Amino acid sequence: MRMYKKCMAVILIVISLVAGDVRGCCAAERKGTERTGKKAAVKVTKTDTGYFYDGPGKDKALIFYSRSGKRKASSLLKKVAEGGADCFLVKFSSGSAASGYSKAEQVMKEYPHKHWYLGGNFRGGVLAADYAAENSEKFEGLILLSSYSDRDLSDCNLKVLSLYNRDDSDKTKERIKTARLRMPDSYEEYRVEGERFAWYMNYGRNERQGTVMVSVGKGRKLAAEKILDMMGVYNRRRGMRILMLGNSLTYYNKMPKTLAKLTGAEVVAHTQGNTGLEAHLDPDTRMGRVTCKALEDEKWDYVILQGMSHGPVQARKTFMEDASRLCDRVRANGASPVLYATWAYKKGHKKLKKMGVTYKQMSRIVSRTYHQIGRRNHVPVADVGKAFYKLSKKKNLYCDDKRHPNKEGSKLAAKLLAGVIKKSEKGR
Repeated sequence: MRMYKKCMAVILIVISLVAGDVRGCCAAERKGTERTGKKAAVKVTKTDTGYFYDGPGKDKALIFYSRSGKRKASSLLKKVAEGGADCFLVKFSSGSAASGYSKAEQVMKEYPHKHWYLGGNFRGGVLAADYAAENSEKFEGLILLSSYSDRDLSDCNLKVLSLYNRDDSDKTKERIKTARLRMPDSYEEYRVEGERFAWYMNYGRNERQGTVMVSVGKGRKLAAEKILDMMGVYNRRRGMRILMLGNSLTYYNKMPKTLAKLTGAEVVAHTQGNTGLEAHLDPDTRMGRVTCKALEDEKWDYVILQGMSHGPVQARKTFMEDASRLCDRVRANGASPVLYATWAYKKGHKKLKKMGVTYKQMSRIVSRTYHQIGRRNHVPVADVGKAFYKLSKKKNLYCDDKRHPNKEGSKLAAKLLAGVIKKSEKGR
C-alpha cells in the first residue's frame, strides 16, 4: 500500500511538470503574436521598420509615424486594421527625419498594397506632412492626429483628415488653425471630445485634464471610423450598423434588440413616444439634435424610418415630404434608408371614427403611402402593416390599447425588417 501511494505521488509530480511546460509554451506563443478581436482578426508583427498590424484588408494601408512607439499607438491602429486597412507603425527619433522617410519607402517596397496613406500624431504628423508634400504622387491621403502641416499642401492631389481634441494645447490648436490655409479642397477636420490624447493613444488617465466628455473606448472607436471612412473602407468589415428612427411603435417590447439578434448587427434606436419623422429633421429639438449628430458624425449601413401611424391619413403630403427629406439625409451619410410601414389602429379604436375611416381603409392608406414614398425615393419597404391586416382574423398582434404591438406583433415587425435588410445585403 505504501509503495502504491509513492508511485501515485511520482506520477502526479510528472503530470504537473508536463502541464507546466505546456502552459509555458502556450504563454510564449501568445507573447510572440498579439491578436485582437473575438475572431483574432489582427496579427501584430515586429518588423525592421516598427510594427505591422495585419488585418483582413488587402489593398489599403496606413503608414503611421509615432515617436512614442507601439505602446501608445497600438490600440487605435488595431481598430483601423480590424476595420479593413492594414497599418504600419514607424517609430522615428526627433533628430532623424530622413530615417523616417527611408522607413516609409522600405515599407512600400516590401508590401504589395496598392493604395497607401500616410499619417502621424504630434511631431509624427508634421513629419508625415513634410514627406507627403514631396511625394504626393505616392499617397492617396494624409491623416493628422493632434498635429498640423508646416508645408503648403493646397496644390497636392491628397485627401487630408485632421482629428484633434478639445484639450489639446493652445499652441497645437493655433497651429492647426493656421495650417487650414495650406490645405487642399478635400481637407476634413473633426474635434473628438474626450480626455486629452487618450481618445486615440494609450496615455492613461490624467486627473488634471478635466471632465471626460467621451469614454476613451468610444473616442478611439470614433477616431478609427473617421480614418476608415476617409480611406474609403466602409462598414462591411466592421460589422453592420443600423439606426432606427421612430417612436413607441419601434421601441415597444425591445424590438430593436430582436432585430439585432436576427441580423447580427449593432442596432441603435432614436425613439420618442408620440413623435413623427419631422422631429428628426429639426435641430432645435432634442431628438433632432441627436439624430443630426448621429448622421453627421457616425457611419451607418441602414437607417430605418418609422413615422406616426395616423400621419398618412391626416397629413399625407407633409408625411411624404418629411420621409423624402430624411431619405436624402440618410443617403448623404452613405447609408441605405428602409421604410418601416406601420399598421392601422385596431378595429374598435375610437380614433378610427374620429378620423372618419375604417380599419380596412386606414390599412390601405398607410400601406399605399409608404410604398409611394418608396417608389419615389427608390427605397425598400418593410410593410408590417399589411402583414398585420392579413393576420388580423387569425392572430391578435395588438396590445390592449388597440394601437401598440404586443410581443408577437413586435417579433413580426423585426422579422420583416430583417428580411428586407438581408435581401438588400444580397444585392450589394
